[in-house]
Amino acid sequence: MTMPIFTLQVIRTTVLFLILVAFFLPVQTVSAADITTDEVVTLPEVIVSGVQPPAKTGEKSIDRPLIDSLPQRNGNATDLLTILPGLQFSEEFNSSFSGGEIAPAAISISGGRTYENNFAIDGLSNNNLTDPIADNPALTNDIPAHPQSIFLNSALIEEITVYDHNVPARFGGFTGGMVETTTKDPALVFGGRLFYRRTSDSLTKFHIAEEDKDDFYNSDSDYRQPEFTKQETGIELNIPIGLKSGILAAYSTNHSKIPLFNLGVIQNQERETENFFLKYLYQPSATQKLTLTALYAPYTETLFLKNTANSRFTIESDNLTLNGHYAVKGELGTLGLNAGLQSSKSSRQAPNHLKTWLSNIDDVPTSTDWGLNVDSDSSKEGGLGDLYRNQQITTLSTDWQSPTIKSGATQQHFNLGLQLERIDAELERKETTFTYSKAKEISDGPPCIDTATCIDGEQYLSKRLAYPAGSADESFTQYALYAEDSISHDRLTLKPGVRISRDTLMKNTDTAPRLNMSYVISKTAETTLIGGWNRYYGRNLMTYKLREALAPWVFDSRSAADEPFSDLPATLAPPTTRFSSLKTPYSNETTFGIVQKIFSADLELTYIKRKNRDQLAKERVTTDDGYYFTLNNNGQGSYESYRLAWAKQWKTQYLGINASYEKTLDSNEDYDDRLEEDDLTEQVWYKGEKLYPEDLPREDFNRPWTINLVYTKKVNDYLQVTNVTRYQSHYKSLEDSGEDHPEHDIPIYEEVSKPSNLTFDWSVSQSIPLVNGHLVVLNLDVFNVFNRKNTVGSTDDAYGLGRQIWLGMEYLF
Repeated sequence: MTMPIFTLQVIRTTVLFLILVAFFLPVQTVSAADITTDEVVTLPEVIVSGVQPPAKTGEKSIDRPLIDSLPQRNGNATDLLTILPGLQFSEEFNSSFSGGEIAPAAISISGGRTYENNFAIDGLSNNNLTDPIADNPALTNDIPAHPQSIFLNSALIEEITVYDHNVPARFGGFTGGMVETTTKDPALVFGGRLFYRRTSDSLTKFHIAEEDKDDFYNSDSDYRQPEFTKQETGIELNIPIGLKSGILAAYSTNHSKIPLFNLGVIQNQERETENFFLKYLYQPSATQKLTLTALYAPYTETLFLKNTANSRFTIESDNLTLNGHYAVKGELGTLGLNAGLQSSKSSRQAPNHLKTWLSNIDDVPTSTDWGLNVDSDSSKEGGLGDLYRNQQITTLSTDWQSPTIKSGATQQHFNLGLQLERIDAELERKETTFTYSKAKEISDGPPCIDTATCIDGEQYLSKRLAYPAGSADESFTQYALYAEDSISHDRLTLKPGVRISRDTLMKNTDTAPRLNMSYVISKTAETTLIGGWNRYYGRNLMTYKLREALAPWVFDSRSAADEPFSDLPATLAPPTTRFSSLKTPYSNETTFGIVQKIFSADLELTYIKRKNRDQLAKERVTTDDGYYFTLNNNGQGSYESYRLAWAKQWKTQYLGINASYEKTLDSNEDYDDRLEEDDLTEQVWYKGEKLYPEDLPREDFNRPWTINLVYTKKVNDYLQVTNVTRYQSHYKSLEDSGEDHPEHDIPIYEEVSKPSNLTFDWSVSQSIPLVNGHLVVLNLDVFNVFNRKNTVGSTDDAYGLGRQIWLGMEYLF
C-alpha cells in the first residue's frame, strides 16, 4: 500500500521542471492571438455569482471571483468557509495565543462533530480516517492529525461547495456536512502568476489578560506564541499543448517560524505546508473532457518538548493524490468516470528515549544541570521515539445523469451512480521507546552498569517505562449505490432518492433515503416552499483498530546503579485499546422553508432539525486480567437551526447576507469521550431541571447566533475593496459546580456565559497595468480592523487576535 518514494520525487521534479521550462518556451507556444474563431472549442456558458442559495438543496458555493476578493488569513480552503451559514468554528479558532499556526481550523457543519464531515477534492476523498481528532504532539503513543489529509492552497481552487442540508444522494459518508472542492483547470493560453504574502507579530495586535502577559511574552511552550513570521509564496503556469489541451503546473508554500524559549535559550519551532500541483486537460470537443491531476501536499511541524534538552523532533504528513476524471455528454445523458489514489503517510521523527535526571544534589549542580536554567530540580533530555501512521484510499466511481425527459407538463431527470473505495491503514512503532525517571544519588555505592542511564559517582535512573515496538494494519472496502429522480410537474418538484452503502469492516448495509421537494406557490411573486426528509450515514474510523498496534507500557525499577533493568517479557500484555464491531452512526434530518425572489435574488428562510443516533463514544471494559477501552454506539444528540440567506451579484459589486440560529445538544464531545451504559441513565441538574447527557448543550462549536455580511466593490478596472463583517452572539458553556443537588442528589451544572464577538475584515486590491497585458497587484488584508477584544476559548481571560495585517503582491502575465 505504500507509495514508492521515487513517485513523489517524480511529481515534485516534474512540477518544478515545467515551471522552469515554461519561461524558455519557443515562439510556437499558443497565445491568445494565435487562436482563430474556427479553432476554438466553444463550451456551454456557465455563470457564477459568489455564494448562491439554491431553492432545492442546502448548497452554498464560493467561486473563483469571490475567492479572489475575500481577505485570506492562511491561504487554505477552510478559511474561506467562515462566510457561510450553518458552519461553526472552535472557540480556540484565531486565539491570541496561537497566531503562528497555519493548519486549517476544524469545523462543525449542521451540528456535526469535526470528524463527521466528508471532504473531497475533485471527487477524491480528503478525509483522515485514522485518528482525526489527535492534536497533542507530546503523547508517546499518538501523532497529531487533522480531519483533512491535504491542506489545499486556496490559489488552486476554482470552486468550493458546502452541502449542509437536503444533500443529494450522490453524497454520503457524513453526519455533519459535505465539502466538495474543485481545482482549477489549465487555461488554453500561456500565462501565469507569481505571488507573495506575509504577516508577523509586528503586524499583529494581541489581546492578553494582564495575569497572562509574563507567561505569554516569555513563552516556553507553543501553547503561547508571542512571536511569529508567516510567509506564503507561490507560482502558477498555464502551458497550452495545441488548441485542445494544456497543463497547469503550480507550487506554493506557507511557512511559519515561531521563536520560543527552551531552557532559557531561544529556539525556533516551524510549520510548513507545500502544494506541488500538476493538472492535464484534454477537451477534444464541447461534449468531452479528460483531466489528470497529481497533487503532492506535505505538511511539517518542527517542535521541541518543553524545557527538555536535545528534544527537537518533527511531525511530517506526506500526502499525495493521483486522480483521473473523464466526462462525456451524449443523447443518453452525461456520464462521468473517476479513478484516484489518496495516500497519507504521517510520522514522528524524535529521539528514542526520554530521561529525567537530577539537576542538583544538595544544592550542588550535577553534570546534568540544565534544569537549573528554569529553576527546576530535574533536567530532562531526549524524546518520545519514532512513530508511523499511514492511510491509503483507492477510489473508483461512475455517475450518470439522464437528459431531461418530457411528458406533457411533467419533466423528469435521473441521476445514478456507483462508488467504490478501498481503504488501507497501518500504525507502527519500529523500535521500543524507553522513558526513564526517578534519578537517585550515588554516594558510596557500586559503579554504573551502563553509561546511558547512569553517571558514575553521581546519579542513576531507577525507574523505566517501556513502550514496546509493534504494528497493526487493516484493510477494508466500502461501496455505495445511489439513485435520484427529479420530477417536476407544473409548480411541484419532487426529488426522491436513496443511497445504499456497505463496508467489509463493520459489515453494515445502510440504506439512506432522501426526499427533497419544492412548490411554487406564486409564479408572479416568485415564492417557493421547500422541504425535505433525509437520512445520512457517517464513515467508519480506523482509530481503535490501529491502536491495537501498541501494547501497554511495561514498568520496571531497580535499587542500585549496578543492577540492570529487566528484559521485556516475551509475551506482552494485550493492548488496552481494542476494536469492536459497531453500527454506523446516522442522522435523520427534517427541513422546510420558503424562498422569495427579492431584487432578482433568492431570499431563503430555512428550518433544519436533526436527530443523531448511534454516535461513537468510548467505554471501559473490565476483564478478569485487567481492562481495556473500546468504542460503543451510546452517543446521541440533536441539532436545530433557523437560517436566513440572501446574495446578489451585480456587474461591479457583490452583496451577501446570512444569519443562523443554531442549537446543538450532544451526549459526548467526541469518540474519545467516555460514555458508559450507566451514564445514559444518570442525570444532572441544569437550569432548574433534571437532564440526561444527550440533553446538554455542546461545550464548543455552539454559538447560538451567527451573522455574516460580505460586500465587494470593484471601484474601477484596477481597484477592488471587500468588507466581511461577522457577528457571533454570546456563548454559554457548562461547568460542573462541584456540588450536588440537596434534594435529588445529582451533580449541579452551571451555565457560564461568554460575551458576543464582532469583527470587520477588509481586503484591498490595487492592480498596476504593465506592458503586454501584464499586471502587478498589491494586496492588503486586514483582520479585526477595529482591534476589538473578542473573548474566545473556555476560560474568561482568553481572547482572539487583535488587528492583523497581511501584505501581498502578485505578478500576472
